[in-house]
Amino acid sequence: MHVNDQKTCELVRCMIDYGSQASYISEDLARKLGFDSSSPKTCFNVKTCIGVKELSYSSVTCDVIFTPDSTARHTFLVDPAMNLEYEVPGIKSLVEHLQADGARLADSFFNDITSDTVGDFDCLLGSDIIGALKPLKTVDLALGTPWRPS
Repeated sequence: MHVNDQKTCELVRCMIDYGSQASYISEDLARKLGFDSSSPKTCFNVKTCIGVKELSYSSVTCDVIFTPDSTARHTFLVDPAMNLEYEVPGIKSLVEHLQADGARLADSFFNDITSDTVGDFDCLLGSDIIGALKPLKTVDLALGTPWRPS
């Protein structure tokens, strides 16, 4: 995915999180795009499976380019503590198997995978932008926004 602020365009690694109500970018990515890190912050009650925390985030609005035919202008919360890293048992051997079969993976992160840990994401895409991803289509339900293939 590419993120563009009209002056700078960056290729970014992102993770889709259907359970997140908001989308986030790292403070590092916001800085690369030239956004002012001293912009005003807004308090949010962030609910997770372990409770609710009140956190303050600044926000940035930029263009998101999924494919040449699929773009969206979106506001992201800037997370100064973004450090998404997950243990995915078996991912290393799966990638090695695919590479041995001659598969070319779109995400260059996997070219030199050394463990079952996947991380180094610049962006988390939440349910507030998932509808812009083609060919997915959102269906609004009272308290949530699930997706379904179009």
